Amino acid sequence: MKNTNSSKLVIHTLSYINQEFGKTIVMVTHDPQMASYCNRLILLNDEVTLEALKSSGEQEALYAVMGRKDTNKTGRNC
Repeated sequence: MKNTNSSKLVIHTLSYINQEFGKTIVMVTHDPQMASYCNRLILLNDEVTLEALKSSGEQEALYAVMGRKDTNKTGRNC
């Protein structure tokens, strides 16, 4: 998403729905910052699972781990 305010509104709304209503949200993105809000990430490359990551609750820590991955070849699911 290009607009920062819109991106934050969308991600906070999805987080609210997940937490308050117990609904699972599936988001596919190439944006590591948006993906870092997720509880679980599945990193893909050519339809092959490279790695599954679980959040410790620290968005910055998860974002740092993703930053060490090769973002040119890796798609991100959450």
